[in-house]
Amino acid sequence: MKQAVVLPLVIAIQLVSVDVNAQDSTGKYSLGLIFQSTDLYLSFKSFSPPFNKAVPVKTDLSGYFPRVGSQGGQASCVAWAVAYAMKSYQEKAERDWKRNTGRTVFSPAYVYNQIKPEGCDEGSYISDALKLLKKQGVATWASFPYSDKACDRKPSANVRDAAKEFQIHDWGRVEFDDLNDIKGFLAAGYPITVGATIYKNFMRWNSSAIYKAQEGRRVGGHAMVIVGYDDERKALRLINSWGRKWGDSGFVWVSYDLVQSGKFIKEAYVTIDEQAPKPPKKEEFPAPPASGGWTPIN
Repeated sequence: MKQAVVLPLVIAIQLVSVDVNAQDSTGKYSLGLIFQSTDLYLSFKSFSPPFNKAVPVKTDLSGYFPRVGSQGGQASCVAWAVAYAMKSYQEKAERDWKRNTGRTVFSPAYVYNQIKPEGCDEGSYISDALKLLKKQGVATWASFPYSDKACDRKPSANVRDAAKEFQIHDWGRVEFDDLNDIKGFLAAGYPITVGATIYKNFMRWNSSAIYKAQEGRRVGGHAMVIVGYDDERKALRLINSWGRKWGDSGFVWVSYDLVQSGKFIKEAYVTIDEQAPKPPKKEEFPAPPASGGWTPIN
């Protein structure tokens, strides 16, 4: 089972050479997360972090993520979080890819087109996306391009065969309102895919300030990925899929207090990749246990 790895926190970021910034013509942002029932969510295997005590005051994994893209008018946020953001992060960090190109970032279309209920305006479950990555893997953007105007195309046998190289080994839920657990995973190099309840003021957020309160009308569920934290700011950093004109160049800081309230994040998941990780590089972090550091809670 995969062991924890502490990744370098600053690398050069290249622009993605694929079109990931189209927005729908109305200028509104799409969502697309369907929340699990509480009973089903709690039935998923749960993991504790590799460590949650000796962590730095801040961690930022965003340097390993691709350039922020936009899901456009399609309800595909789950696929953007799991395939484009999280999986692209894993492979770039582990393979030491130097550039983000269509061959080194992963296709939301490969996931969304297979897990959506029916139309392109219908949402999906994070767990379904993770199950797909464990069973099939995921295709690169170059081999299965994304368009928010179509979602019916299914991957060919050749595309699915190539996707197997990028399977995940396992996945499970984490305690979404426990900051020690969240910071423990992030400090060890594991971003966290989350399902959040979105209110109107979040849709309009256009600032590097910290998002502290949900205001206005409740809009729906949305999937994003936690990429870092900062104890000085008392906030988590998340990557979104609404393009670089939203939020803080496509990212957002969310206050610890709001996270701990349980009102914003409703689901949280961590993934273990197939490929063996790099060894820890910072001596101040304790080495994970021989079991790999992953302790099932249930």
